[in-house]
Amino acid sequence: MKNLILTLVLLPSLIFAQYYYERSTEQNFETSDFYFKRYVFNPFGMLNFREVTQGLIDNPFLNISLNPANITGLKERLSFYIDYRGEYNAYEPEIFRYPIPLEPQVITNVIDRIAPVYISQARREPEPKFSIGVITAPFNSLSDKFFVGATFQRINKAEKFYSMPYWIYYPVWGYDPFGNRYAQEGSYPSIERYSGKDEMVTQANLFSIFTGYKISEKFSAGFQISGINHSREGGYRDKYDDDYGNIDNTISRRDYLIERNRDYKQFDYTLGLAYMEGDSRIGIKLGLLNGKAEQVSNNLNLSYYQYNKPDISPTWNVNYMDYNTNQSWKNSGSLYLMGFDVFHKINQDIHLIGYFNYTSGNIDIQNSSSIKDTSEYYSKYTSYDQAYWNIIRNNYSIIDIRTGTGTKKKSDYSGLIGLRWNISPKIKVTFGLAYFEYNLDVNSKEPVVYSSSSKHDYTTNQPGSNNKRSYLRVYEEKNLEWHFNSVNFTYQIPVIFEFKLSDKIELGVLVNQVSGGSQVSEYTDAFIMKRIRTEDDSTRQFNNFIERYREPSIKTTFEKTDLISSVKFYLHPNLNFSFLIDPMLVPFIGISQVFFSIEGRF
Repeated sequence: MKNLILTLVLLPSLIFAQYYYERSTEQNFETSDFYFKRYVFNPFGMLNFREVTQGLIDNPFLNISLNPANITGLKERLSFYIDYRGEYNAYEPEIFRYPIPLEPQVITNVIDRIAPVYISQARREPEPKFSIGVITAPFNSLSDKFFVGATFQRINKAEKFYSMPYWIYYPVWGYDPFGNRYAQEGSYPSIERYSGKDEMVTQANLFSIFTGYKISEKFSAGFQISGINHSREGGYRDKYDDDYGNIDNTISRRDYLIERNRDYKQFDYTLGLAYMEGDSRIGIKLGLLNGKAEQVSNNLNLSYYQYNKPDISPTWNVNYMDYNTNQSWKNSGSLYLMGFDVFHKINQDIHLIGYFNYTSGNIDIQNSSSIKDTSEYYSKYTSYDQAYWNIIRNNYSIIDIRTGTGTKKKSDYSGLIGLRWNISPKIKVTFGLAYFEYNLDVNSKEPVVYSSSSKHDYTTNQPGSNNKRSYLRVYEEKNLEWHFNSVNFTYQIPVIFEFKLSDKIELGVLVNQVSGGSQVSEYTDAFIMKRIRTEDDSTRQFNNFIERYREPSIKTTFEKTDLISSVKFYLHPNLNFSFLIDPMLVPFIGISQVFFSIEGRF
């Protein structure tokens, strides 16, 4: 007889259906590097250098992202840039790991308490498949006054499906939400994959359009519109349907499905002004960012297992599960940006550079969650001589319905001051000091209606054994108020060395020393309006009290040093191609990432 019975040798404390009654729906919202952040077209945007290169490197696209009015400083009639980027593949020790199993049979105690680092942002966004940017002066009569340009990047990547760590309820075959085993010990269907899917596809279009006009010798103005259209969708399905019939009297069916869809749209608008006085320039900018993220998640598990025929065979069992969770999230809001940038020629060879940016705003939260789970185990065991029998019937159900609202408050600071030093016609050094700080404060409120029940019946004719029956039901009406605060900051000290080996070849090295830290705190207040607990024939009711769940605060600091190098080959004085390389030195020597680009200025 084909074996479909799996005996799990696990401690009871390591496997049970998990209901995190104090957890809010918003904690399972998936963030992204693109969400509610101003889009920057960065030709030097490798992972550990994206922040610090803006304002540090003299590049027309970076200068425009710093202040749209800087477009009027372009000396050429036409400038273009194209690149192809490889994915980042460096070895990275995982500080926080979220081992989220897609198979619901086994859950280890690793996930009993997840560190409160809000909303798993461990998913690094894929690199664009290609990037293109163009700046031009379209009219001959205004060739030194009026400029327009645009950039575009495309992301398209398929990968395996991944699960989010902050579920409210997770079902486990054979256990009720109170941690009680309702299936016979040692009798679990061994489900092998028969058919299904396992995919997650990310797509995004990122673009910017900008223009600038030189009003006079001293004043310039510029305007930029940027947009992000980002989506991620996919699912995991394990569908199994087998009836061995006369072979071993076993029926085993399961359909396990989890799907997620993410959509994000953003537009940001920036107005910049610049004032020139001799060899000095100061610019100011104001900006507005509007973004909206919508996410949906569905999870179902329909499982049925039967051994022998109920009420006909002397020994048989039936086990089924019907579980369904539907969740949705919507984050929408506006952020406001203000900042200034400076440039000053100390002398012909030394230039002072710097900027400061401040962004602040509110994001409105809306979410909902519906969780329903019903399971039953029904079995009969008859002794080999058919003298004794026992019948077990266990069933449970859980319903959790909630809607939530709230606000996320963001405030970000960034600034840099540095020097560009032309040591000789063939050697140039740029160095600076930069600071970045990101603050997030989340307050959400979720009215919850929760009900769960668990019933166990044991009947036997065996002498010396008694029939047993137990019943437990919990009903709650409550409000969950979740409060989360995080501060993340870094100090960065970049140094760039540029060497002109000949008229055809240039080398560059950028070294960046980064030190920083973070502080995270969160707690949840559960305002219980009504809790009714019925255990067998006893019922108790509790009204109007508060339960607080406070996570331990987390403070972390770190330091690291990284470098990237570039090799630029000139095909023509106005046309070059280059390789930007991020080498990997530990734990082994290799290459983490490569950009290949073509740049022309005419």
